[in-house]
Amino acid sequence: MALFHGFGAYGDPDAAKAYADVIRETFTGGWEVESIEAAHYQGFITEQISEVAVQRGLAAHGEVQLAAW
Repeated sequence: MALFHGFGAYGDPDAAKAYADVIRETFTGGWEVESIEAAHYQGFITEQISEVAVQRGLAAHGEVQLAAW
């Protein structure tokens, strides 16, 4: 299981790059950090990143956790 935290990632040697790729794929509109943080606390970002991570084969359903920023 990879633990994604802010713009870094822990638990996988390639997790930092994978996280950045997932963020770019999930939010192609170029969100501001404040907007990402607000969405995260509403649970939206966890759901979206989990979905993209599963689609990319980075995690299975229910395996992606995002830590509070």
